[in-house]
Parts: sequence; C-alpha cells; structure tokens
Amino acid sequence: MTFRLSAILLDLIYPEIYVDPETKRLGAQTFVVSIAPQCSGYEGMGLVAIFTAFYLSVFRNDFRFPQALWLFPIGIVTIWLFNNLRITALIAIGVSFSPAVAIGGFHSQAGWIAFIAVTVLTLSIAYRIPYFNALPASAGAPARKLNLPMALLIPFITLLAATILTSAFAAEFDWLYPLRVVVVGLALAVCWRQYRFSRIKLNLEPWLAGIVVFGIWFALVPVDQAENEAFEARLSEASQAMVVLWLLFRSLGAVVTVPIAEELLFRGYLLSRIVRKEIILEGRLAFSWVAIIVSSLLFGLLHANWVAGIAAGLVFGLVRYRGNSVKDAVIAHACTNLLLTVYVLFTGNWSLW
Repeated sequence: MTFRLSAILLDLIYPEIYVDPETKRLGAQTFVVSIAPQCSGYEGMGLVAIFTAFYLSVFRNDFRFPQALWLFPIGIVTIWLFNNLRITALIAIGVSFSPAVAIGGFHSQAGWIAFIAVTVLTLSIAYRIPYFNALPASAGAPARKLNLPMALLIPFITLLAATILTSAFAAEFDWLYPLRVVVVGLALAVCWRQYRFSRIKLNLEPWLAGIVVFGIWFALVPVDQAENEAFEARLSEASQAMVVLWLLFRSLGAVVTVPIAEELLFRGYLLSRIVRKEIILEGRLAFSWVAIIVSSLLFGLLHANWVAGIAAGLVFGLVRYRGNSVKDAVIAHACTNLLLTVYVLFTGNWSLW
C-alpha cells in the first residue's frame, strides 16, 4: 500500500516515473530508490501509538474517555499518510535538487519531521474539539497570551525543529548549525521575561556537578576515530573564516543555548508537570523519584549514548532539587558542555561533541 500510494503521488509531480512492483523500486529520471519493508511506516505508527498512550496517561484529566481513544487510529493513519509524502519528497529532492541531500540528511530526518508534525496536529485536534477534551471551553481554546508553561516549551521545540530541519538538508556535514543557535536564541529572548530569574549567586555545587558529569561522559562515551577523521575532512574543505565562524557558533550553542533550552524543559517543566504540581523555576520543589527518573530517561533518549545521557539527567535533576533553582541545573549543564567543548577543540576528538 505504501509503495502504490507513493507511486501515485510521484506521478502527480513528474510526467514519467519508474515503477517496478516486483522489486519495489520507484523513482524518476536517473534517481531511483528501493522501498524496503522498513519504509512501510510501521515504525512511525508505533511511535505515534506510544506517544499517544504516554500523553493520555500523563494528562488523562484533560480528556474524555473512551472518546479520546479515537486519537490512536487518527494518529496512526495520519503518520502513514505522512510517510508516503516523505518518500515522495525524498525522491523529488533526489531528482530535482540533490541526491546526496536526499539519501543523507533528508532520509534520516524526514521521519522525525513527520512524527513531530503529526503529534502536534493530533494534539491540536484533541484540544480544539470538545468531543475529545474534558476542559472548559475557555481552557480548551488555544491560549493567546504567552504563559510560563509555553515559555518553557518553546525554546526546546524550536531547538528540536531547527536540529531536524538543518540535519535534513545536510548531506555529509551540518553547515547550517549556526541557524539553530540563532533561532533558539530568538526564542529565548521572546520568552525570557516569563522566567523571572533572580540574580545568580556564587555557588560551587553546580560547577562541581558539571565537572562530575563531564567525567561520566568522558568515561562512558567512546571516541570514534573514523568520525573524527570524517569531521576533520569536512572542515579542511572549507575556508578558514567559515571554519572559525562555524566552530564559534557550535561552541556557543553547546555552552549557552542548548543547556538553557534543555534544562527549561526537563528540569523546569517536566519535574513539576509529571507529578502535576505547579510549575516553578525557583524555590523548593517537592522531591519525586518518579519525576526525576522519567525526566532523566527522556533526556537520555535525546542523546546517541543514552546511558551517559540518563546519568547526566539524574545529576542535573538532583542539582535542581538541592539548589532550589533551575538556574543551578543550567549552570551545571553549561559547565559540562564547556569542559567538553574545550577538550574537543584541543584534542580533535570531534565525535564526543
């Protein structure tokens, strides 16, 4: 079904296409791809089902049951349709733009773009239609004014979207990384007033925690020499000015925008929201093993080495609880990334970045 629908969509774009149902090969002009079984979309369908189950369980009081269970087939069918659009777009990019971009960045990232689009669309439908949600009409309507929960989510969502988009259009090297820093910086600037942070006080504990996480990261994440050489080769192909500018933005992102955006979500929003407490960024937060473990697991899954990511999440979570401020978690995270950045720049072990 995936192969047939993708062929129909591709036929709407190009007057002549190549279709081989026996080998499941599809394309146009000189760009032809094989539609393998894993391209059928079942992974995306599974992810949407898991996300829907998680969201409905955490925010179950927001929805009507059993009506909300219809969100499962709605999301699953929608992600399957998006998967067909992904395959069609991949072939179109390979034919009309760049085969390297199609096979490289877009092939690996387009699925995540579709997943995010479908989950956002499904939740938007759920909150806008009274049949699904149990909220009062005023609460179910989209908020027009920026509030603290939205301000905590926006920078991370911006970071995630920018990461996926720049990676999707990168063939072998993400030269568009500076765009991530700029758009996340703008998102933080727009939301900053909502955070109402007090002045930073001298406190060595977050810095020590950052050093500990750096040690954990260094011990658990192996160096990939092949990746180091590939990274070095890409840098050697560009001008010195471009390399310096890219490294500057890469360092700025690692030390400033990424720690702030991630900590606002995981240690700011999730620690409170998982146990359905009022969201606070400063002040004593009642300790919850469930909140710290779940938020750390989700944080770890963002990283290629998820074990190191989970360990880092646990430390940053404890820093937030002990310091009574998300600022402390941000400082610890920034300290870790600063040490890692300095180490990478001086040793050339780019795979650790």
